[in-house]
Amino acid sequence: MNLFETNRLQLRELKTSDASDVFEYCKQVDIVNMVGMRFHTSIDVSSKYIEHELKKRETYAIVLKDDEKLIGTVSLRKQENDSKLDIRLVSCVLNPVYWGNGYAAEAIKILLKQAFEKESVHKVIGGHYSFNKQSETLNKKLGFVYEGTLREVKLYNGKLIDVVQYSMLLEDYRKASKEWK
Repeated sequence: MNLFETNRLQLRELKTSDASDVFEYCKQVDIVNMVGMRFHTSIDVSSKYIEHELKKRETYAIVLKDDEKLIGTVSLRKQENDSKLDIRLVSCVLNPVYWGNGYAAEAIKILLKQAFEKESVHKVIGGHYSFNKQSETLNKKLGFVYEGTLREVKLYNGKLIDVVQYSMLLEDYRKASKEWK
């Protein structure tokens, strides 16, 4: 698994010792529900989540370089498709204590660069539940292109909700990455 760095962040493989940092935000029902994760009832559940993610090797720990604090995770998951195209789904969950600092965008930009410039990925999908306005703003800020809304496809708190889908192709990445600061 690759290691990526920016001025502020390090993206690295998850470690079992990260369980308490992961539990810190995954024990918050509203946070995990926003991204469709399972609620963590204990550090042991967070440890099992880390073990599961380590087997797939698609999820990175987002770590602050200054103090080595894990503040979230970011994934770039391969999506099966009939055309055998390399299509990935990007997802990010961040401890709300660190929201509003541009960390999610910074982490996703690193993976988009890797996907399009090094791995020749055909397409990256970025989606969110219709009520998740933070993810909507992030997708637009990064230059993802709106593809459509899947109406009433997820059950959330006993109600059917929509999923909004965005994507990025190589030409979208080239255009968007020129505008990133």
